Amino acid sequence: MNPTLPNLFAIGRLTQRYGLCAQTIRNWERQGMIPPTLRTAGGHRRYNLDHVRAIDALLLPVETAAIQYTDSPCQVRFAQA
Repeated sequence: MNPTLPNLFAIGRLTQRYGLCAQTIRNWERQGMIPPTLRTAGGHRRYNLDHVRAIDALLLPVETAAIQYTDSPCQVRFAQA
């Protein structure tokens, strides 16, 4: 984490937390499903707790629909009933 941007997370932290591809998170931002990100001087996206809450809200229906993540962080599959 960059000391000049406290409480902000790089996209890698979110991909690890949620098991999502970075491209999925970027697409959600472009589609307005999560708030626009802050950017570093170098143009890197930084996410805060508002982004974490938005992703949590997007994934809540996934969790309740019995979808499980596979070994690949970019794929999901339906759980066997």
